[in-house]
Amino acid sequence: MARPHGLELYLGLPAELEDRVAPVFRAPGYAISTFLEDPQRRAIVERMYGNALLGEELPANSRAFHASGLVSGGGIAGADAIARFYSLVASGELVSPATLETFTRTWSHGRDAVNDRPVAFGLGFEVQDPLCTYGPVERAYGHSGAGGCLHGVWPDARIGFSFHTNEMLSENVDRRAKDLLAALAQCDLG
Repeated sequence: MARPHGLELYLGLPAELEDRVAPVFRAPGYAISTFLEDPQRRAIVERMYGNALLGEELPANSRAFHASGLVSGGGIAGADAIARFYSLVASGELVSPATLETFTRTWSHGRDAVNDRPVAFGLGFEVQDPLCTYGPVERAYGHSGAGGCLHGVWPDARIGFSFHTNEMLSENVDRRAKDLLAALAQCDLG
């Protein structure tokens, strides 16, 4: 799917591209969820994520992880490829409009049972939530990642976006993606 569209998206990064991957690191004070107030539940969440986000060595920085091709979080791409991918999804080139409508309809919403964050989900995508995670627009979908990464599309404007960072910040102090999407909304999208 990626190759015909000239997208550098990898599930299983070839070894010869390894030196292009930026290492991920946690900012001082990084916490997994800033919505979770209960210390007992926070301890459970931190055990659940364990070494993946909180350990000394982040597995996401290893060659083995990059080569694994895990579809649940092992994809590797630059921000430009991810933004173009979401634009392609919204354009109807990859799936039919009816399928896209089904995927991006809100199927589940409320508070995440694990971390208390307000969430909304379609089928395979997060959809716009009460926090306006995907910017100051009504219709949007995509995926939010650990530590501030945010990728998605505003389908009515057919604009894909991707904020790709290697410095993981806690959600309560991280305005990077929110500010970039606010600036994008100020542009003439017509």
